[in-house]
Amino acid sequence: MRPDDRSVSEEILINVTPRETRVAVVENGMLQEVHIERALRRGYVGNIYKGKVSRVMPGMQAAFVEIGLERAAFLHASDIVRASPSLVGDSADSTAPAVTPPILDLVREGHEVVVQVVKDPIGTKGARLTTHLSIPSRYLVLLPYTRMVGVSVRIEDEAERARLKETLTELTRQSSLGYIVRTNAEGQGAEALAEDVAYLERLWQVVQESIGKARVGERIYEDLPLSLRALRDLMRRDIEKVRVDSRETFERVGGFVRQFMPELAERIEHYPGERPIFDLYGVEDEIHRAMQKQVPLKSGGHLVIDQTEAMTTIDVNTGAFLGHRNLEETVYRTNLEAAQAAARQLRLRNLGGIIIIDFIDMMDAEHKRQVLRTLEKALARDHAKTTVYEMSPLGLVEMTRKRTTESLERQLCEPCPACNGRGNVKTAETVTYEIFRDGGWTLDALDQVFPQTIGRGLVNPMPPQRSWVTVGHSSARRHFSPCAPSRLHRHRSLHRSPSVSRTSRTSTRASRSRFSRRTRVRMSSSTRHPRKVGSTVSFSRTGRATRPRCRPASRPFARWPIRGGPSLESAWATSSSAWPWEPRPSS
Repeated sequence: MRPDDRSVSEEILINVTPRETRVAVVENGMLQEVHIERALRRGYVGNIYKGKVSRVMPGMQAAFVEIGLERAAFLHASDIVRASPSLVGDSADSTAPAVTPPILDLVREGHEVVVQVVKDPIGTKGARLTTHLSIPSRYLVLLPYTRMVGVSVRIEDEAERARLKETLTELTRQSSLGYIVRTNAEGQGAEALAEDVAYLERLWQVVQESIGKARVGERIYEDLPLSLRALRDLMRRDIEKVRVDSRETFERVGGFVRQFMPELAERIEHYPGERPIFDLYGVEDEIHRAMQKQVPLKSGGHLVIDQTEAMTTIDVNTGAFLGHRNLEETVYRTNLEAAQAAARQLRLRNLGGIIIIDFIDMMDAEHKRQVLRTLEKALARDHAKTTVYEMSPLGLVEMTRKRTTESLERQLCEPCPACNGRGNVKTAETVTYEIFRDGGWTLDALDQVFPQTIGRGLVNPMPPQRSWVTVGHSSARRHFSPCAPSRLHRHRSLHRSPSVSRTSRTSTRASRSRFSRRTRVRMSSSTRHPRKVGSTVSFSRTGRATRPRCRPASRPFARWPIRGGPSLESAWATSSSAWPWEPRPSS
């Protein structure tokens, strides 16, 4: 246990339903991680398959392999094992060669290969494969094709690293397999490591027998289910309790713990309460908040998280936080809190790939260093591998987080079928302005589509350059047909308004033939010269439809009342001043 972890109270909650298993990690009453596994969509990471090369791409230095999934999986040339001398190092990266030969020298179409999934299918991309097989246990990771002994980089104590490496080297002196010591092995003796070595050797013998019998597309080895995998990967000495709400799963978990970690068996508990365990600890509310873009901070600031195809951006804002001393101190305190909150959100939302955090600009170099150190310290408890780079002059921190599965949002949500995930809709005001610019609909129709907009101070964005209203224009149909086609009026159904005369009656066939064209409704001469009634302008009811001979309007603000609703006179009363430009003269 590290000195900075002594005050941390950590619990693991396991919620099991017939179709879904969820695991939550709670630290000091606050949710940190959520793992979800559904029966119909189980992950493939860690599974070993016998596949067949379906296509070789020399330009990409990669090949596509059929392993029985919906889409062909991706195998890069650097992930293909070749004969290499024995290596002894501190990490699995030591097995990677300096130069990668052409893909055609490694595999050909039709070749059968034994591969392991290292990344689940994400979006439209297939699974990522490797031939560097690895099988984890409680304290060790087996590397069957490499003769090496390594120690996890998360074990920082040099004396402990040397002890573990020496112990493991002595245990595997007669073995031809390679091993890496996991972080959970810190403080463990030679007996515990020897048990894991024996278990992994027996397991590898079974896998070898399955490889010889398996056919193309068959699964050779499958990783543990989520309930057991969580205990294997997340169970540490500082875990106080593991609560399971399913009796069957509790018995299975108990047997697994008694076999591989008997010293922690007493920490497994069954939760028999009627209230859902996630509701009891507030996990459901935290999951709901993790779906939102904005994350509030205790000081009053907030984070804005945007997940895109290329990267994830995190923007830091002071919000309602005003500070106490000066601007620099306010920014510094906000960035410190944002660094801790951002690290937690990355774990909670399971965000991976390229991540850019836009901290508020700081002038003091020491403040920048402290914020970056706070971020790195908060990420130290993350189980996924992270790499943080120095802060740029613009206050941006670039970092990467290893991504093996879909993010929490993409696991629980899907793109909107109406907008394909773009997530923005034109406002009623914007669409109304477009109609005024293009023409095409009666004001009666607008009043029905936007009953709360027309009578609430709508201002015509463009001066009516001609004293007619166009109806039935195709552009308006384009604007409105997706949302409310039944409420829209064609020019044939123009209502009898006391101020605007309708067009001369024509036959239905003739009306349909002219629907694609602008039908101009010219106002009478009295309409072009409005008379004042108090502070408003009214129009004469004597207008008749005449030939579409257009003349410039006498005023740039033509006010058209709406039958059965409020007049536009009040709507345009706030825009009494003339437009900065004059209407175009009549041609």
